[in-house]
Amino acid sequence: MEGFIQEADIVYRVIREDEKIQRKTFHCAVISLRIAGEDSPLTVNTGRSLLVKYEDWQGKPLPNINASVTLTVAHGGDQTVTLPITPVNGIGEFDFISEKPGIYFIKAVAEGLAHNPAEFRVEVTE
Repeated sequence: MEGFIQEADIVYRVIREDEKIQRKTFHCAVISLRIAGEDSPLTVNTGRSLLVKYEDWQGKPLPNINASVTLTVAHGGDQTVTLPITPVNGIGEFDFISEKPGIYFIKAVAEGLAHNPAEFRVEVTE
């Protein structure tokens, strides 16, 4: 029988036979970040509000976690932009806007706790 167990900040996938664990493998961290927002393309100089949310490994909100989050925005050969966010009730908000077209990659990483970081892709057109 296959299932999951949690030990400290980690979730493991387990295989059991006769109630004994036969195999245990890393599945994910208990805490995850998720970047939420519309994923359709936006045009140059048009803003879009995005949310960074703390969730458990099954996607349930974690309103009591408000550890600082660092966002990095990367675009081709341009310099990476870094933005700190302080969530309230497990949610942080930021506005994305770009003066250049292209594909942007946003990554959210929490400070000081084991977690699954979040990534989000934004396409900007002319």
